[in-house]
Amino acid sequence: MKYGIDVSYAQGQLDWERLIDQNRDKIDFVMVRIGYGKRTIDAQAVRNLTALNKLGIPCGAYWFSYALTRTMAWQEALQCVNFIRDYKIEYPIVYDFEYASRNYARHKGIYLSGQDISGFVEEFCNCIEYNKYYAMFYTNKDYNLNIYNKSLFERYDNWFAYYTSSPNIPSGTHLQQYSSKGNLNGYDKYVDLNRTDRDYPDIIKKAKLNHL
Repeated sequence: MKYGIDVSYAQGQLDWERLIDQNRDKIDFVMVRIGYGKRTIDAQAVRNLTALNKLGIPCGAYWFSYALTRTMAWQEALQCVNFIRDYKIEYPIVYDFEYASRNYARHKGIYLSGQDISGFVEEFCNCIEYNKYYAMFYTNKDYNLNIYNKSLFERYDNWFAYYTSSPNIPSGTHLQQYSSKGNLNGYDKYVDLNRTDRDYPDIIKKAKLNHL
């Protein structure tokens, strides 16, 4: 089992060298937020990826979506791809559509159905795959049951937010966000904790993806 964290601007300017040194048993990999919406890059994305690449810590990437149409989801994927080309990405590229994404649409007077949102996943992930990267989508139990088409789970890998003390990854997923209240030595705020039973760097490299 490999263990990791996910980070964004919310964690501020992390001292990665010290953080890795003090938490070697908790950080085998890091999922980094690249940006959100049509073209906004996360304020810490450059700093995080640069430091992690320098330290040799495998990274994945995710993009927080505010798409209102399939075309917008494709555009978000392009922005993500264009940014990560300059970095070594050994874990999946993830589409992250959450409750805030759906609420944003409602504020715009747009109701997005499960079919709509499933279409956004397809559009984003297809763009990621078209550009020769490993595609994945973020989900939770509610979205699994009530939003996403079952076909998505057959077509794409998923990053499952399922908070539990169980040592086992739920059936049907291989990357799990298992806590939002993780503690790291040398850092005084909570972090999201993740784990995977797959060797993604090896899988992705053998598939000749992520331009490795």
